[in-house]
Amino acid sequence: MPSADRQTVLIVGLGLIGGSIARALIDHPSFRVLACGRDDRPLRQAQSEGVIENWSHDIKELAPQADIVVVATPTRTVAQIFSALADCVTRDTIITDAASVKGSVVADARRYFPDSLDRVVPAHPIAGSEQTGYAASRADLYTGRNVIVTPDRHTSTTAVSYTHLRAHETEAD
Repeated sequence: MPSADRQTVLIVGLGLIGGSIARALIDHPSFRVLACGRDDRPLRQAQSEGVIENWSHDIKELAPQADIVVVATPTRTVAQIFSALADCVTRDTIITDAASVKGSVVADARRYFPDSLDRVVPAHPIAGSEQTGYAASRADLYTGRNVIVTPDRHTSTTAVSYTHLRAHETEAD
């Protein structure tokens, strides 16, 4: 599991949800934020605003640096992302998501991380907006909101508590 020092967070999908997570982490020096996505515009904008340190279209380029990976993409893309992550993250990397449906996410985790399910923390923030995309993201989107965490019997309590504590750290302002 990640240490108490500065953590590298890779956000896959820098739309409303992923962008809001990145923005919430800006003022916390204990995080270094990277992002991966398909569209250059939000990635370049986030980097120019100082929201992320670096970005790439290639998840395999950034994932080896990550202590925590947040998959903030539509549910239908999670399997593809997990497939790419399976070969390039360390055994200690915590993987969480923000997908709305958990059944397929858990099935995909079992498929791609069969020997390390303890580090996968399925989750769903109860937050959002009628607007979409990085331009609609905001640092306070999760303030006062719940996050439903749905670990299975394999998920490490340490990974769950670490994710939970870090989520509250972003709300401390």
